[in-house]
Amino acid sequence: MFLAAFACLGLLGSGPRLGDHESINALGARQTLESGDWLVPQVGEVTRVRKPPLGIWSIAAASELVNGSADQPVTELSARLPSAVAGGLNVLAIWWLGTMLFGRRTGLVAGFIAAGCVGTIFFARNAQVDMTMALFTTLCYACFWRGAMHERPSRVFMILFYVALACAMMAKAPLPLVTVGFALAAYWFVTIPLVVSRDKGGRDRLILRAMDEIWPQVRQLGRLWLIPGVVLFVILAGAWPYYIYKNVDNVLPLWRLEYLSRYGGDLSKKSEPFYYYIPIAFGLAVPFMLSLPEAVAATFLSRYRTQRAGLAFALTWAIVGTAFLSTASYKRPHYLLSMMPAYCLLLAPVLDRLFLGVLAATPRTVKLACAAVPIGLGAALLIGAQVAAHQFPALQTTFIVAGACLWFLWTLAAVLFALGARVKAFAMLLSWVLVVVLVVWPALGRHITGEPQLNALVKGFEDHGIGTDARIYWVEGRPDSSIEFYTGYRLRRLIDELEMATLRTNRAEVGVDLLQEIARRIEQKLTEPEPAYLVMSVGNFELMQRETTIQARKVFELSGFKEYPGEELAVISQPAPASAPTTRAEH
Repeated sequence: MFLAAFACLGLLGSGPRLGDHESINALGARQTLESGDWLVPQVGEVTRVRKPPLGIWSIAAASELVNGSADQPVTELSARLPSAVAGGLNVLAIWWLGTMLFGRRTGLVAGFIAAGCVGTIFFARNAQVDMTMALFTTLCYACFWRGAMHERPSRVFMILFYVALACAMMAKAPLPLVTVGFALAAYWFVTIPLVVSRDKGGRDRLILRAMDEIWPQVRQLGRLWLIPGVVLFVILAGAWPYYIYKNVDNVLPLWRLEYLSRYGGDLSKKSEPFYYYIPIAFGLAVPFMLSLPEAVAATFLSRYRTQRAGLAFALTWAIVGTAFLSTASYKRPHYLLSMMPAYCLLLAPVLDRLFLGVLAATPRTVKLACAAVPIGLGAALLIGAQVAAHQFPALQTTFIVAGACLWFLWTLAAVLFALGARVKAFAMLLSWVLVVVLVVWPALGRHITGEPQLNALVKGFEDHGIGTDARIYWVEGRPDSSIEFYTGYRLRRLIDELEMATLRTNRAEVGVDLLQEIARRIEQKLTEPEPAYLVMSVGNFELMQRETTIQARKVFELSGFKEYPGEELAVISQPAPASAPTTRAEH
């Protein structure tokens, strides 16, 4: 419990600035507190209903608890606090579920794995809602096992399962329908028959015998409290979407674009490969990633046969969720987070055997493997230092200090393991959390001060007398929300997302009708008597000047941030006398 609290909450307020997506939730929470409207979140002048509001609600509630000032009701600390608490609770939920699946010792190992892995440490310090969804996903599986699969099934825990599923949906719908609902259906009708058939008669004609076990599973559906549970779930998870459907115009096209287009690939022209999440899973499992292949295969290995039922449960969760995400065209690393508890549970019996159980390897093999650790780790750190020097020069010193600490700690862990002090080796492996929390996290806070181009844009506003109360419009795409959160400049979208959902069928391509509407609105803003400022790329501004009769004045443009000059940002406004100067903000 202490390790989980330290990993998730230690020095939480000393980290880097909130990123774009973090700032969206923080801004929504700020406006929720200011307006008192908790049902229809706003971010700037945009109704933020494309996703469920649990992330915004939790930050607003946390900000009330930590008593932010009237001028700054939401801070970096209060924005990240819900994820940090969810991360700690998720570790405890994994510990609980691991204990039910494998016993007390292995369950404790599962908790240590969850507390010490990159996925927990990083995303528990991120103001997005992914860690909260991971918590409720874990609770779904834990309550399902306790309610339906335990030797003493419980109706109370089945009720809690449906409540947890509804909370997961309010965090990030509709993903839990697949990662929980479909995965548990696969477990009930596929995994259980296969496991039961193998236990009864080995591998011969396994599929045919498993089909005979499906009907008993159908007859056992009453244990799942299915009909009243689904009704409860629909009421809890459906109340807010129904309210939004009745009170916000154009929300159905927005949801269709957000969910169906995101999955089908219309969100972006670029599509990641099917295997995208395999290296991500290894990365989120650091420092236990070397045991991940054996963990995934453990269900089928004879050395883990006494833990096969629990391993099959976790494997179904991991494989179904990861496979579904892999079929989607739009992929992001944090989407995998709600499957990481399953990988932690799969790792638990493997690491329990490795550090606490009986080793099958010879002493010579153990010593050779331990000798390879400092060599391999040293090579990896040298490569990482080169990458850090090139891409993150401000963090080079931090990388060297943190890398040296990690090399020492993990080399010491290898030495202890080789000497037979395996429990101490496991503790030393986990001690890397100290380095991340005490060295890396504060260093990120000192050196990451925002995206340079956006900082230059704000400075350009200030240098040209454009105040925070000015009407500023972002023409292409969506502005970075951290600008408004940290500076007070409100960059409005020229066409908000609810309108955009009705104007285009996808996000990968911009149709002629939409371009004409954008041009019409630019002209409208530039002919109004009140000063207006529009941010757009230099290339599109020059195209507008060539192809249209729209009259505009370039107030300033940025330089030195993009590979091609036409990709740089320009700020334009209403026409002015020919003598009005144009300036360039250099990088």
